[in-house]
Amino acid sequence: MHRKRRLVLITIVLIVIVSVVFYNKKHFSIWGFSISKNEIKEVIVNTNEEVYLITNPEAVSEVAELVSKAEKHSEVTPYNFPPKETPDKYKKVKILTENNTTYGGSIWIMGANYVQDSNGYYWKFNYEKLSRLLDEALPSAKLIN
Repeated sequence: MHRKRRLVLITIVLIVIVSVVFYNKKHFSIWGFSISKNEIKEVIVNTNEEVYLITNPEAVSEVAELVSKAEKHSEVTPYNFPPKETPDKYKKVKILTENNTTYGGSIWIMGANYVQDSNGYYWKFNYEKLSRLLDEALPSAKLIN
């Protein structure tokens, strides 16, 4: 009897682990939201002068992958919003899904960190890598302003 229970428990644990791994392969956790990789359609980028729409699937996926690695930095409050500094080039990045839901926000400099405000928090991320990805993607992006 104990052997059967142990086998059932092990089976349940394995099913949960496989389900979590499968789910994580199909979804990004971006700025605290779980978004299906198949749902992510476009990226909107604001610079000082222009607004661009990136539709190239590879570029969109690379940007989504990068921002999915952002870490919660601090909560957005009336006392720390807006921060005083913005980056020189890219000011805002938003991800647009198939159902036209937009996720993302403005990019700021807080101390030595680049952060983005979204979902009530600042999210720390690799701005240098994001800049490289956007530099490569913008020449083929559509200008929307």
